Amino acid sequence: MESQFETLRLLASLVCEAPQPTQYQCLPRQLILLSRNDWSTIYAHLIELEKEGLVQIVQADNIQFSITQEGIERASLNEIKIPR
Repeated sequence: MESQFETLRLLASLVCEAPQPTQYQCLPRQLILLSRNDWSTIYAHLIELEKEGLVQIVQADNIQFSITQEGIERASLNEIKIPR
């Protein structure tokens, strides 16, 4: 599996308990704490995932990102339990 999809699965696991997973805005530290990769690698993965329409990156005061419905579906194919 390509490593950016490991980042996608990790993001999906973060939002799976949220009432509206696609609305949940993640912060970098949430992924950094759970990932084996450093921030520069995680960010490169997020850029690739955004190009595929699987995540959205928002530049606010701090960078924030969310998973798209397509990202949830793709992560679900990899056996992550995400409530609908």
